Amino acid sequence: MTSSEFEHLHAIQISVHTAELHFNHATASVTIQVSGSLVNIARGSCQLTIHSAARLPQSPCGTLYISADRPVMKAQASIYKDDFDRLQLALSQPSQPRPATFVISLTEPVTVNLQGILFITADTEIAIAEMNALIPLK
Repeated sequence: MTSSEFEHLHAIQISVHTAELHFNHATASVTIQVSGSLVNIARGSCQLTIHSAARLPQSPCGTLYISADRPVMKAQASIYKDDFDRLQLALSQPSQPRPATFVISLTEPVTVNLQGILFITADTEIAIAEMNALIPLK
């Protein structure tokens, strides 16, 4: 295959199917667990865990783990406590006309073929440079 048969994506888009608030008594932590399908990668899904943090580094704000054997990615990201609370409230609103979407910008690109199928040869971990949530209001 030639390089023109591949596209390098610098972000992945997740269309949210479910979003849950998880309380862990043992660690006294609260996380938002998001599960959704990938919009810009064919036949894939992502499980995103969002943590609340008092202070964040500029970048990266998390990691994305891609298994070479399964079409399920796992991501972990941290956001400020105030943003965590606002996100929790926004995701708790009644159903909207379309699902919420998360856009995760990566520090390294991932490669897909022209059909949108991910091309990796080994398990991969990539730092998350930035995360954005798009939540419909109407």
